[in-house]
Amino acid sequence: MTDGGPPPGESGFDVATPLAAVTLCERPVVALTAWLTRALVYCAGTGRTLQLVTPPASRLTVPLVAALRETGAQWVVYDPDQRAYYDGMCGVPMRFDDGAFRHDDPLAAAVPGPPVPPVASRPLVASAYAAPPPPTGRQLRVRLEVKHEATSWTRIGDPIETLFQELTGHPPAGWGPVEPVDRVWRTADITRFCREEVPTHSWVTVTGAGDLPAMALLEVTRVADGVQESIDVAVGYPLPDQQPPLDELAGLTDRLAGAHQLSWLYAETCLGRHDLTRPAHAEGIPLPIALAIGPGVTEPVPAGTTATLPPRVRIGPAHRPTDWYQLSRGDSPAGWEALIGLLTGIRTGTSGLT
Repeated sequence: MTDGGPPPGESGFDVATPLAAVTLCERPVVALTAWLTRALVYCAGTGRTLQLVTPPASRLTVPLVAALRETGAQWVVYDPDQRAYYDGMCGVPMRFDDGAFRHDDPLAAAVPGPPVPPVASRPLVASAYAAPPPPTGRQLRVRLEVKHEATSWTRIGDPIETLFQELTGHPPAGWGPVEPVDRVWRTADITRFCREEVPTHSWVTVTGAGDLPAMALLEVTRVADGVQESIDVAVGYPLPDQQPPLDELAGLTDRLAGAHQLSWLYAETCLGRHDLTRPAHAEGIPLPIALAIGPGVTEPVPAGTTATLPPRVRIGPAHRPTDWYQLSRGDSPAGWEALIGLLTGIRTGTSGLT
């Protein structure tokens, strides 16, 4: 894998088949570089799956993890001790078969939409993935979608600026289409970039300032009814027992819903590295905190379901109401039961909540 050069064709990968494009990388930390960004775009355009192969010691940055998830790309880890491959996201064994790396367990296939609970019965490679070192910190993850009208005064970046300010005490420090970022944070510059340079589909990496590490991937897409911002934010806390500002999330979501057309917001916490990089071994199980659902996205099914829904709180302005569901305090897997009950008891519309 290289950082420069033209957009990768089949010759730019270590292995290229009609199904997959495989690239090998042995760096300690793998970021969403210009080359990988072009590789993801190339694979999307040719119907291939990008499969990034690293050694077990490699870690991925927040924007790269988000980009892999959004595009259906895969992180494949080679374990030299066992001479075996496994999925770096979940530890499920993989093998190269018929033109691509595939999961040995079909249940491990990626599922689009909101997070799903880990499946304890999935087989894991008996390696560093299943026997991780003690976690060094805690992370808060917030994912959301907002929509705008496609007008000359539409401004991109305001929601993510609000998130960084509220969660870290500082606005974002920098941004760029790839890592490492090289531009000072200004929403006017981001809006110009998304409108003029990459008007159909843009990825923007965002970095924070201050004592708490914060990173995000902002995805801007032209859709039939306007412009959609998809945001994935991670904030790191140095101690495993340190709790994020959970009591402030409802108020923060209320302000976002008042200022923007919020489609949905999901928040979770988990044990993990303070620097926010993702290792190729198991960390803490993500624990759902809350889910907010905007107007016109989904609606509860009032009858014919046995699901026990968590309490609903109406937030946002009267003309654009949003439903807030507190799933847990981020300290128990019981939040998964509440989330599953909620997703079972609603009828899904056209958003990413599928």
